[in-house]
Amino acid sequence: MRINLTPTTYARTSLATNPLAEAAMSVREVWSPRGSPGLGLWRRQALPLAQGMDLEPVRALFTACDLAEILSPPPAEPTPDFHRQLDQLVAVPDEWLARDLRRLYGGSAPAAARDYLRSSRSALDRLANTLEKYWAAVIGPWWPRLSALLEQDLLYRAQTLTRQTLPTMVNGLHPVLRATDDAVCFRARSSAAVPRETTAGPGGIVFVASAFVNDGPLLNTEAWDRTAIFYRVRGVGTLDERTRRRRTADALSVLLSHRRADLVRALRTPTTPGELARVLGVTSSAVSQQLAQLAAAGLVVRNQFGRKAYYQLTADGLALLGLLDRAG
Repeated sequence: MRINLTPTTYARTSLATNPLAEAAMSVREVWSPRGSPGLGLWRRQALPLAQGMDLEPVRALFTACDLAEILSPPPAEPTPDFHRQLDQLVAVPDEWLARDLRRLYGGSAPAAARDYLRSSRSALDRLANTLEKYWAAVIGPWWPRLSALLEQDLLYRAQTLTRQTLPTMVNGLHPVLRATDDAVCFRARSSAAVPRETTAGPGGIVFVASAFVNDGPLLNTEAWDRTAIFYRVRGVGTLDERTRRRRTADALSVLLSHRRADLVRALRTPTTPGELARVLGVTSSAVSQQLAQLAAAGLVVRNQFGRKAYYQLTADGLALLGLLDRAG
């Protein structure tokens, strides 16, 4: 699959999260015979809740390797509101819905999917109500942790995009994604027929960080005016309870040092070791030693931009920064 890029595409490239798509893809994750690494705790908590719900309106809109594009609208802002996205969903034109179902199933849609063709407005209202209840019970309680993970990844990708190039950023998203100055190429996941070549939508391309997209990037090209590429976010493993418990214990022991606590405060924005040494009034070797301890505890992550290394706080590091701020 080749997506041709134009100067307009470059000007309209953005990064975002997509709560509606996360909710929809998480339904597939709940019932997946093999769970994704890092989502074990979430699945154990979600499964009994999901088993008590009628999720057929959602499950009818995805196959083993594809998802209805109406469930993944390209976000109009970096961190859209889930309930406003539901309003978008119920207003989807009938022709978009019919095209989605043809793409997913051809002429052999299951009964639950055919409901969308018989009475699209009532079926979409039912879908929105189902997703709203599912969100409240299953995703909403986890959303602060999930959104922190997603937004941290957006910051990292945005830094790559601004300090280097769009192809550099794209090539770091997934091994199957490859970009040049004039195109983004990758192997399509869908079992449905897809064009070998297309052009990005008039609204440009949005790269969407996702905790629930699996087995490679997911492409949304037809139903909206923007092309969306969903990619798996870094650090999903930090959501696992055992990993978090171990890192929290490590983090508490690390922060017994006032010098390390000062270093965490200085990392409100991604910073180089040299700048940290200047701000804190210590040697570069001392800063490097402290950063190594913070990285081992899961509080910071190192990103290389050209010849410079930038350190930034992880989700756990940001949480501990909040505790330090409240403690004065």
